Amino acid sequence: MNVLVLQEQIDRIIPEEDIEFVKAWFKKKGSFPNYRTLQQSDEKVGATLPTHSKKDIKTRTYVDTYLGKLLNSIVATLAAEKGVSFDKQTIGSKRYVSKDAKELLRSELEVLTYNVFLLEGLGNEIEVDTKKFLKTCGKIPDFLWENKKLMIEVAGMEDKDYRKKLEDGKECLEALGYTVLIIEAREFEKQSKYVKYYKKLCELFGFNLRQDVIEEPYKYLGYTEVDREFKQKYIDENINKLPLTRTTHYYLNKYINQLYGYGIKEYKNRKQLKRFRHSIDKKEIINFKTENPTMSNSEIAKHFGVSKNTVQIATVGIQGRKR
Repeated sequence: MNVLVLQEQIDRIIPEEDIEFVKAWFKKKGSFPNYRTLQQSDEKVGATLPTHSKKDIKTRTYVDTYLGKLLNSIVATLAAEKGVSFDKQTIGSKRYVSKDAKELLRSELEVLTYNVFLLEGLGNEIEVDTKKFLKTCGKIPDFLWENKKLMIEVAGMEDKDYRKKLEDGKECLEALGYTVLIIEAREFEKQSKYVKYYKKLCELFGFNLRQDVIEEPYKYLGYTEVDREFKQKYIDENINKLPLTRTTHYYLNKYINQLYGYGIKEYKNRKQLKRFRHSIDKKEIINFKTENPTMSNSEIAKHFGVSKNTVQIATVGIQGRKR
């Protein structure tokens, strides 16, 4: 079941005028607003966006009463459009929109988990961040599947305090008769292995794998087409830069995995791009052999300064002299 998310559905979560306010703030001040900045400002909303329905109140009231946690989501989306890293946003902020546009979630793997339940027709059975157990266990689980008496935690952090709270909460919730499933998501998240995480979810819950998720994982990670275009542009502009810096390698790998479900090496293989600084493009070897059909693989290898095996792999199926 594919769910079409309409703009008006998204607007129910994030009103368009709030997005326009953040855009106007950035245009006026050259940086995105954060919660503290808006709380400490004496300006009225109208000073930044005169057409806003809350133009007559001060920004501190605006962010406390209306904008709240939506601010991080708006900034993350606009930052992506301008080429600013998603990962520079506040940890724990909700900025990923679910496929049905009903929920804002904290991470790509959380929104992927929720969207998998949607695909299985179980969206109405899943509660996000329920506060039913806050007083008894001091815990707000990521997901509650009440029909199965199951709590689901997508564990994406490693620090000791986080792990202790997770384990303490698990013990308390289990005493109430619930099963607590902690999905160790950190390694999937660090390496941007979205397809592998999806396969793990299907294995855990007995769902059948869906080819559309495997082929186009980005559609289920809480991003819009605008964000997809930004990622593809980043890939196109940086994939041929050799050697890659650590930062460029990280984001290339992250964005390729988001869009295609595999990493840099596989992407370069499929696109026939060179993998190393001094390596030769596969296309270059193919073109040379096509133009010189009487040359052997050994001679072509010597011409390019590569191994004979490299030439054989690159030109498999192309007729020419073998020795």
